Amino acid sequence: LLAAQPALQETARREAIAALDRNLADLPESTPLLRRIIDEAMRLYPPITRIDRQALAADEIGDIAIKKGDIVTFLPFAIHRHKELWACPDTFDAERFAPENRAKLHRYQYIPFGAGPRICVGARFAIVEAQIILAHWLAARTFDVLPGHQLEFIGTAVLRPKGGLPISLKRIR
Repeated sequence: LLAAQPALQETARREAIAALDRNLADLPESTPLLRRIIDEAMRLYPPITRIDRQALAADEIGDIAIKKGDIVTFLPFAIHRHKELWACPDTFDAERFAPENRAKLHRYQYIPFGAGPRICVGARFAIVEAQIILAHWLAARTFDVLPGHQLEFIGTAVLRPKGGLPISLKRIR
C-alpha cells in the first residue's frame, strides 16, 4: 500500500527515522502516522477472515431471526468495506484513523482483532510489533510496486496475498 503512494511512504520514513533515533519504548507514541497506516491496511486487509459466535439466546439482526444455538458469522473484510460505514471504502486513506476521525467510528465498525469480551488478547502487542517492524523497514528501504502485478487475496483462516506480494525493495541505509 505504501509502495503505491511514494509521498506517503517518504513522510512515514521520516517519522520512522526520527522515532528510531529516540528510545524504542517511545516508538508506539512517536509514530502516529505509522499507526494510522497499519490500521488502514488492516481495515482493507483484516488479518482474520471471519468471526463465528454461537447465539446464547434468541435475537434479531435487522429482519433476520436468530435462534438460540445458531452460529452467527461476521466478516471483518465486508464490514471494513461497507459503503454505508466508510467513504470510498476500497481506497487506502490512512487519515481515516487520525484522532478526530477515529473518535467518530462506531466501536464495531473496525474489528481487525474481533471485538467485545473475546477480542484478541494479543491485539495491542501485534500493533506495537507492527509499528516497530514497519519503522525499521521504512528506515532502511524504499518499496515500489512491480509493474503489471494484480493483487489477489486468498481468505482461509487468515487473509493473505495469492502468489505472494512481489514488490521491489531498494536499500537506502
